[in-house]
Amino acid sequence: MLSFEERLATFQNWPRKFTETFINNLCVLGHYSIKELTEGFITKCIYCDSEHDNWDINDDPFTEHKNSNCPIFSLHTKIGREKVNSLTNFSCSCKAICIELRKNTKFIFCPSCGRNKEFSDIESALVHSCCDCVSVKKITAKSNNYYVDFFKGRYNSMILQYLNPKSLSINESDLDLIEYVVSNSNTSLLSPAIESIEIGLNKLAKEIESECVKIEKEKISKIELV
Repeated sequence: MLSFEERLATFQNWPRKFTETFINNLCVLGHYSIKELTEGFITKCIYCDSEHDNWDINDDPFTEHKNSNCPIFSLHTKIGREKVNSLTNFSCSCKAICIELRKNTKFIFCPSCGRNKEFSDIESALVHSCCDCVSVKKITAKSNNYYVDFFKGRYNSMILQYLNPKSLSINESDLDLIEYVVSNSNTSLLSPAIESIEIGLNKLAKEIESECVKIEKEKISKIELV
């Protein structure tokens, strides 16, 4: 089974018209790319093995994938949860599901204790006790929405922050500008400038990384003082 991180990597050759949000929403649903570009945009689901083709930027991954055969749409039932959890060899007497965000690393998400904490951080989702969870409440219409929220991508930003805590990205408008300049210029004339930019960016990245490490150390020091 491919983890969230591994599924994300399969989309690296998809064109930028498919936004990061779109790709992340496919990944959280269990999709990974099996064909791309000239062959069409085709994905497969790790939970039900169904294939989806001809993806369009205006599609809603959750709606397009929704069908009675995929267990992620029957997580309100014990059978649905058991099917999903069987992929990670996880078992639980309550309503929790287990997802691999990173290879061989299990993360527990629960509509009872997790929902109450509103995912203030990823660690909140990992704090779990079956006994406490069972005694909280039966699953209700409101807590059913937890699964919908999860697979619609509500918590993707926190999942990605966990996977890439120091990631730096260029926003879409800047990427469009860079793409325009390169496509409308003589790249041989730009080579010296590009080399200088690369050197500058590498230097900036190192400075930012150093500053991040410094900030983390300061946080740890404050925690220890408390």
